Amino acid sequence: MDKKTLYITIGSVAGALLISVFIFFMTFRVTEVEVVGNTRYTDKEVEKMALTGPFSFNSLLVVWQNGHQEVTDIPFIESFELERMSRHKIRIHVREKQPVGYVEADGQKLYFDKDGLVVETAVDSGSDAEVVRPVQGESDPEEDTAEYHAAVTDVPLVEGLEFASAVVGEQLQVENEEIFNTIMGITRMVDKFEVIPDKVVFDEEYNATLYYGDVRVLLGQDTLLEEKVARVAAILPKLAEESGELHLEDFESGTTQIIFARDNAPTAEDGGNQVVIPGTNDLVGNGEDSSEDTEDGNVEGNG
Repeated sequence: MDKKTLYITIGSVAGALLISVFIFFMTFRVTEVEVVGNTRYTDKEVEKMALTGPFSFNSLLVVWQNGHQEVTDIPFIESFELERMSRHKIRIHVREKQPVGYVEADGQKLYFDKDGLVVETAVDSGSDAEVVRPVQGESDPEEDTAEYHAAVTDVPLVEGLEFASAVVGEQLQVENEEIFNTIMGITRMVDKFEVIPDKVVFDEEYNATLYYGDVRVLLGQDTLLEEKVARVAAILPKLAEESGELHLEDFESGTTQIIFARDNAPTAEDGGNQVVIPGTNDLVGNGEDSSEDTEDGNVEGNG
């Protein structure tokens, strides 16, 4: 093969490759982006944050390259998930940081996430209806924004945290940041067993107490939370008309009895104000126990 023929062959192959690459990128060129799960930023802002890198315009390569993105430097965002809907369409799933509890300060409810980052504020109106404060960077109504929904339900009030100030988008400055892991654990468990308390109160030693109306559940330290809350879920229906303290602060896996101490009950030397409730796994498994019950299902003690 002479040089001329070789050059022609090389040129033909290179041209074919270039045409193939051009066709590939045009065939899978991103022309439409859908954003779901976003309440914090405009869709355009999310698009700029999630579609990064040299192949962000190609629906195949961008999903392959950045299909799942854990986010650490963008307020309110936990992660992005990219999904290819068609050759030209990408869907961005936004996972926002969810509140695990809230504190009250200066007439406001300040909702924070698992890291103690304040992600939401609401006016403490004293009723179920809450007015959500605008968050930083809120866009003009005419911009392409997602409908705003405040994620402020089904998380407990938290008391006992000491902090100087709180700003949306910044972390609550507390002495022991590990407390947020405890709060997250409690929130997950009470949500799992569907026993959201009115509030969670921490003392100076970070012992937790859950409040359910007139019933106070002493959880104690951050140990065996799932087992403790499972017992709470099984026992609470028995305490519907009661007022007092359910003692789980010394609970262990082998605990066979749980004490409920009534408020304002006649106290005898033998513990007349106390009710002993079985604390075995059987209680959690079927919701039954061997304690003496009244006809309406409430606990009846030794008083």
